[in-house]
Amino acid sequence: MFLTSGTDKLVKVWDTNTLKTAGEYEFTGIVYSHHMSSVATTHCLVAVACQSSTIRLVDLKSGSDSYTLQGHTKPVVCVKWSTQKEFCLASGSADSKILFWDIRRAKGPLLVFDQHNGENVGDQGKTSHSGLINGMKFTADGLHLLSTGTDDRIRLWNTTTGKNTLVNYRKTKNDWKRAIELGVTTNCSPDLIFIPNVSSIEVYNMYSGEHVTTLRGHYAQVNSCIFHPHYQELYSGGNDKSIVVWTPSCDSLAYDDHLKSQNGEKDYDKNLGYKRVGATADAWSDDES
Repeated sequence: MFLTSGTDKLVKVWDTNTLKTAGEYEFTGIVYSHHMSSVATTHCLVAVACQSSTIRLVDLKSGSDSYTLQGHTKPVVCVKWSTQKEFCLASGSADSKILFWDIRRAKGPLLVFDQHNGENVGDQGKTSHSGLINGMKFTADGLHLLSTGTDDRIRLWNTTTGKNTLVNYRKTKNDWKRAIELGVTTNCSPDLIFIPNVSSIEVYNMYSGEHVTTLRGHYAQVNSCIFHPHYQELYSGGNDKSIVVWTPSCDSLAYDDHLKSQNGEKDYDKNLGYKRVGATADAWSDDES
């Protein structure tokens, strides 16, 4: 199965065998994002962020959608389950806060991530960004959480302490009031992060903050970046209605020749670091033209 959500206020569960819906859940507002745990073994809960300050939890086993988590004061825009602990999740909201939850604890969140690490708390209390938070991603080991918001900032958080690691990434344009998907590599040296920046994608060293490169290939706003750890490929989708596959450059001459033979000399750039491969590239010959 797979799940989809959208502005029709629905979360739909699809059967991949029949390509038909096996169930759907309706909410009172636009659904900004949803997420299902990749490590859970004792529950089948889907966290849903919609036009509400509460997080809704849908139980696919019982069909119930009555479970809620209350702690934000404005609409929740993005939710992510931990990649380490099956009962823990993070939520980002228009109230500029990231809350870290253990769903077994009903009283409230475990942590509020504080961008100032407790040194400069004003009248509004702790905040994680100085704007709406619309993107989050856990690292593979679950020890860190990456976030971005409409303050054009990127932050890396220690999920054990809730502390801002203070890694200095340069500003990245982000003024979208909807959820975006960030990409994070797994077990690479060094690990990289991929952040949509209007029609391009910025690549940073995760732990040093160094800017590595800019990937250009889309012609409109990029909405999502997904990294495939087995193929070491990045997939990006944007408002230009295209999905682009990015593959890393390699010092191996054999691999370089393979890329050239598969995609042509004109699409290959050894200095780019990642190369653009159009998922919908025209493979037809023009013999008849």
